[in-house]
Amino acid sequence: MIPGYLIQEQTLRTAASCEGVGLHSGAPVHLRILPASPGVGIVFRRTDLDGFEIEANSHNVARVSYATSLM
Repeated sequence: MIPGYLIQEQTLRTAASCEGVGLHSGAPVHLRILPASPGVGIVFRRTDLDGFEIEANSHNVARVSYATSLM
């Protein structure tokens, strides 16, 4: 856990997006990054899975070979 006095929050001014091809699936992908409210942190939302959300933090990291997966 990082002490609160060492954390400096920042957010995006506007939304950003990009498109490409999935590394393992070869399927078309679209990534959109949106500004967040203060205190929210980084949250990934899977729109292909009915809005499934997962926070980007060390408690959600899974053990896998050659990759980092948030579970």
